[in-house]
Order: sequence, then structure tokens, then C-alpha cells
Amino acid sequence: MTYKAHIVIGVGYVLASLVLFALNALLWLVCKRKEYRTRTYKIIRHLCFACMMQLTIFMVSGAMTIAQNNFGYVNDKVCGALIQSGWFLYIGLSLTLAVDRLFTFLGYTHSPIWNAISFALLVASWLMWSVFLVFLLLPDFAMTYVGFYRWDYNDDRQIMIKVEKIVDFSAYIVVFTIYIIVFVFFLKMRCLSPSSNTQWIHMEFRLLTVAAISFSYEMIFDVFWFWGRDFIPNGILADCLANVLWILDCGLFAALTFVISRSIRRKVFFMVCKRHIKITVASTNLQQK
Repeated sequence: MTYKAHIVIGVGYVLASLVLFALNALLWLVCKRKEYRTRTYKIIRHLCFACMMQLTIFMVSGAMTIAQNNFGYVNDKVCGALIQSGWFLYIGLSLTLAVDRLFTFLGYTHSPIWNAISFALLVASWLMWSVFLVFLLLPDFAMTYVGFYRWDYNDDRQIMIKVEKIVDFSAYIVVFTIYIIVFVFFLKMRCLSPSSNTQWIHMEFRLLTVAAISFSYEMIFDVFWFWGRDFIPNGILADCLANVLWILDCGLFAALTFVISRSIRRKVFFMVCKRHIKITVASTNLQQK
């Protein structure tokens, strides 16, 4: 592959990561508004942060692809630990969001028990992040930028691959079961009372749809990551595809939220317009002075 191709691929990584980082940052800002300070949107804020953490590393690794240089052992080690621990954090938060959807549709939105469970799951997600971060910073374990195209474990550290398979797919089984239960309950609720709480049901169903689609993509991506790449003969093509799919995974939840939720789009529009008006007024006042 020519040097120019390296540049194109690296720039593509950086631009894609930058756009998706901006989407996550916007959603994070919207979810901090007073009307969105609920348990569900608190979990979504944490999800956005986990995605932004990974996308930041993808921007750095895009520069590594352009330069065909990992900028030193320490940089490669730290970036690898941050991006993979961010992935584990995202897995834990996806499980937390699935449990939140279950309790919401079962009518336990204000239950003190669920508040305690939600807090415990958030803490557990961050504890898992910190544990894997520490392990991946140890000399014997590493996530490295293989060939300057994709992040992956060292070839001689198969134990981490086995651990990730157990963690990821155990979480997927639980989340998949929860979403099946929630969808069945939703359909049953719609059949028994089709006209009651229509607005609330539609709003919660939109959030459920975003979460379910994101989870489905995440699970399919993981299957491809562990087994699908072997069916692509071109090694560099497989590496680039795996990296791009991971980048997209970090932005899918935020992108779907903006597409499906009209209220979120409206809030972003008002935030941008309000900021534009403030800047215009400030500029006018300065000119008058």
C-alpha cells in the first residue's frame, strides 16, 4: 500500500472520529439540561462519555496511521489501555441501560430499589473500567495498534481475548434476554390499553428502539471482530474494516438518538440558535462601544 493510501485512511479515521465525537458531545450537553436530568439520561451521559473516550484515541491513532508511527511505546500502551477499557465501560453501561428499560416498562421508574440498582450498576461499570485499565497498563498485557491500522491484543496474550469473549457475550445474553422481555411487555401493554399514556409510551419506545438497535450492532460487530475477519483475505482491508466498524459503534447511539428523537433535535437547534444570538448581541455591543 502506498504512503498516500496511509494518509487517506488516517485522515478518514480522524474525520469520522471527530464527527462522531461532536455528536456524542452534543447529546451529552443536551442530557445535562434540567428537563433531562432523569436516571435514564444520566446513564446516556455516561454512555456518551465512554464513546468520546474511545473516539479520542481513534483520532490519535488516525495520526499514527498517517505518520506510520506509534509515537513511542508509552503512547501506544496508554492509548491501547484507554480505548479497550472504554469499550468495557460501554459494555457495562449498555447492560445498565437495558435494565433501566426493563424497570421503566414494568412501572418501577420511581422505585428506591431501582435507584439503588441503577447506582450499583453504574459503579460496577466504572469499576470494571478501572480494573481493565490497570491490567492493560501492566507489562504482560497490552492492546496495541497493529500495523498502524487497527487496535488489537498482542498475539501472545490470548488470555485477554478469552476474558473479553466471556465478559462481552455474557453481557450480550443478559441484555438480549431483557430486550425480548421488554418488547413482549410493550406489545402486551399496547394491546391491553392502546389509547392510554400514548405520548409516554411513544417517548419510551423511541429510547428503547435506539438502545436495541445500538445493542444489535454492537453484538454483530463483536462477532465480526472475533471471527468474521478471518473470512476477508486482504489483511489490511480486514484491519481497516474492523477499525471503521468500531468507530461507527462509538457514534451509532448518539446518531440514532438525534434521528429518532424530535425533542432532542429541537433542543440542539435551540441551543445553537441561542448561542448564535448571544454571540451576535455581544459583537454588536462591542462594535457600538
